[in-house]
Amino acid sequence: MQEPKIHILAETTHWLAISKPPGIVTEQHPRGKPSVETIVLNYLKANSRREKPFLGVVHRLDKVTSGVLLMAKKKSALKALNGAFRDRLVTKVYQVLITNMPPEETGTLTHHLVKNQRKMCAFIHDTPTTGSTEVILEYRVMRKESDCWLLEVRPLTGKFHQIRAQLAHIGCPVFGDEKYGGRKRIEPGIALHAFSLTFPDPTIEKQVTIHDDTAIDFWF
Repeated sequence: MQEPKIHILAETTHWLAISKPPGIVTEQHPRGKPSVETIVLNYLKANSRREKPFLGVVHRLDKVTSGVLLMAKKKSALKALNGAFRDRLVTKVYQVLITNMPPEETGTLTHHLVKNQRKMCAFIHDTPTTGSTEVILEYRVMRKESDCWLLEVRPLTGKFHQIRAQLAHIGCPVFGDEKYGGRKRIEPGIALHAFSLTFPDPTIEKQVTIHDDTAIDFWF
């Protein structure tokens, strides 16, 4: 199977940010299927003097999700960037296409999420329940696109399927996300795109923002 092509958005000696296409997993697959990690590792091997270059997965995007994905080229950078995510020093902005208008044009959604490991999905509750974790996101309606609405979403917590499950809970499933009740049209992913990532660069101690504005190209 031919490896998908991956576009590098930015690269330094310590990290690189890529535009993850939909339909491919982030981490190496035990059965040898294509993954972002293996493709980027092959890129580093081809462009590095080191036989075994280091590559660390800083964060993950679902297989069906596209957009900005950050990876570390040094162990020190991986440690620093993991710490930034843990301490919530990172801002993530998503573009999302939904088929129903939200109750308000802007809003904050606060729910309680329970991950179902067996079904690999998330259940959302309005009040705390056994095993639940509080999840919060902010959204605003950007514009209407045909019979859909384009949202900007900022998750303030980062939990499994959070955006997909929270939007479905208020009756606004992500376009193409059949798992959560969305209409099917987009292949091989869904209309959920990591549009930008702002994080503290561990080498210059300044905030860096990486954008990936390719989502509209394959949604319409």
